Amino acid sequence: MCFVPGDGIIMAVRKLLKWIKTIAHHSRNEQILQHLAMATKQTNEGIVICELNGTIRFVNTACARMHGYETSAELLGKSIAGFYAAEQLKSTVAPIIEETKNRGFALCKAEHIRKDNTTFPSHMKITLVTNEDGGKLGLILLIADITERNQLEETLRQTTNQAKELEKQIEHFQNQTQQRNQDHQDLKQQTDDLADVNQQLQNEITQRQQNEGTLKQQADELADTKRQLQQRIKELEQAQESLSESREHPVEEEVEPLDPEQLEKLSEMAKKLT
Repeated sequence: MCFVPGDGIIMAVRKLLKWIKTIAHHSRNEQILQHLAMATKQTNEGIVICELNGTIRFVNTACARMHGYETSAELLGKSIAGFYAAEQLKSTVAPIIEETKNRGFALCKAEHIRKDNTTFPSHMKITLVTNEDGGKLGLILLIADITERNQLEETLRQTTNQAKELEKQIEHFQNQTQQRNQDHQDLKQQTDDLADVNQQLQNEITQRQQNEGTLKQQADELADTKRQLQQRIKELEQAQESLSESREHPVEEEVEPLDPEQLEKLSEMAKKLT
């Protein structure tokens, strides 16, 4: 994310550029210096004016407090190199300053060191100050402490990740719900199918019970018929025996003889029923 100064800073810088050029010709003009101080005091961003070698000639109160100093006077005459660790000064800040001298301005991020050696992240805009003839007079540094911004960005990143994770969980839950609904439908279909099969079995059982009742009735009827035939056969056999005895001992009355063919038929029927 690039540092974009607010409208107040832009106006302040424009005034600074104008007034610094004036100061180059009228260094003893106290009124201009007072105006300069008022303009830089109205912004919360740090403002540093330094020579091309980095020696600080002006710093506003916001910048001093940003770096852990009570007053701006504590920083006057010091080098801006004191704001940075040696490695960062060499790898980041020094090249940016050289770029500013060549291009007129530059933007960068850097870790600044406070008076108590703690650090804070910043965005910087560095502008080259020149006189009317184009001569290079010094540098203006606009410094913004982006600690809160980074914290907000980190919170936003975490919130975004949490939202994405929540979306995944919701999608997973929806998939599970759909699967459960499908399983429920499948189970309901299986239950309906089992109910149909059960009904068919009940119908078959009822039909078989009815058939068994009919068969039992028929069996009972056949048993009765069998008993009747057996009784009839027995009667016929007794009649036959009586006839044989009567032949051996004839009497005056003649008994009509039993038809052998009829007797044979009755015997065959009895055998089939047995």
